[in-house]
Amino acid sequence: MVRDANGYTPLLKAAALGRTEMVKKLVEKAKVDPRHTDPYGVTPREKAELYQRNDLIDYFKTKELEAKSGKVSFDLHD
Repeated sequence: MVRDANGYTPLLKAAALGRTEMVKKLVEKAKVDPRHTDPYGVTPREKAELYQRNDLIDYFKTKELEAKSGKVSFDLHD
């Protein structure tokens, strides 16, 4: 899990910036867990909520539920 000097991952940054296609590639192709957190405990979904990235909020909710139910698994964990 690559982090920048502030502790943010590409998924956290993409969520904050509303980069939907990048988010989907990271989650679906690179298998980055959408439940990981920044140094303050904030998830990518919460970043999307903070910056009102409404299309991503629903996407993250779906992926979080799929992960919780075991429907999908992720390779990278925090």
